[in-house]
Amino acid sequence: MAKPALAEERHTKNARAKPADVRPLDLDRLIHERMRLGIVSALAVNDSLSFNDLKKLLQTTDGNLSVHARKLEEAGYLTCS
Repeated sequence: MAKPALAEERHTKNARAKPADVRPLDLDRLIHERMRLGIVSALAVNDSLSFNDLKKLLQTTDGNLSVHARKLEEAGYLTCS
């Protein structure tokens, strides 16, 4: 069982950042689209995947996968062969 936190520690843990201290994350909108993130994630754990394997894994259509893969290739995230 964990040791109870002191009042000072609880206050520090529950303290919220002031709005001036909060900055939005700089996310690359190109890669953070659901299907594109899925493609990059699948390729991060596999050296390579065939088009059909990737299509089956992501449960998508030929056209949808093709369009998203092309966008990622144009941006330099992956290469298609």
